[in-house]
Amino acid sequence: MAVNQVLQLSLEFPRLNGDEQRVLDALAGRRGRARALSAPSLAAMTGLDERYVRDVVKRLVEVHRVPIGSTTSRPPGYYIIAGDEERRQVRASLIRRAVSILQRARAYDRGPWVDQLIGQLQLELERDAAVREVQ
Repeated sequence: MAVNQVLQLSLEFPRLNGDEQRVLDALAGRRGRARALSAPSLAAMTGLDERYVRDVVKRLVEVHRVPIGSTTSRPPGYYIIAGDEERRQVRASLIRRAVSILQRARAYDRGPWVDQLIGQLQLELERDAAVREVQ
């Protein structure tokens, strides 16, 4: 991993705790989906428990807004999002997962609010697809 990549990410996100910084440093050289690093490898590199690493990544994204993507395809793992197209792909993947979870929730509660959320998310996916076609 290049020292300048680690330094650049440290400057972009100065309010990280030690564990957050270790995880970010380990991902610094992993720009782009093709360079994803598996959770077990990330845990080994940082000396942190794998489940805790997942929590740290979640916090880096949700609290500090670090552009970390994840993928289950080869290579599976976490990576620093490289560009708007990858950002859109990650967003679309998250929305598809959310729709799937809501469809499961609908099986337990037939209230209209679940259907409304599913409809809103499906509209977002269609909008994203239309934007990609225009580009």
